Amino acid sequence: MTPGPHDHRAQLLELVDAAQRVAGVIAARDRGDKADAAQLLGTLQADGMLGQGALLLADMLFQLHRERTGDDVQTTLRQLCLQLEASVRAA
Repeated sequence: MTPGPHDHRAQLLELVDAAQRVAGVIAARDRGDKADAAQLLGTLQADGMLGQGALLLADMLFQLHRERTGDDVQTTLRQLCLQLEASVRAA
């Protein structure tokens, strides 16, 4: 049976909710609220949406960055990977 438009909408809403919770985890960490970050992270792990929500949020952030800076996503990803490698070497 092929999923109908209502099924796709429900999946999209679930994915957007997960991305918003991932953003909430990041915001809580940024303000130093470890308890709130842990609680939100727990909800994502419980429903298995952590990866999907993080991927959607990252994709949207890369697109926003591209719109603001003019840098294409591939260039930004290369720069990010270099920064990650540098942080590992520095640790």
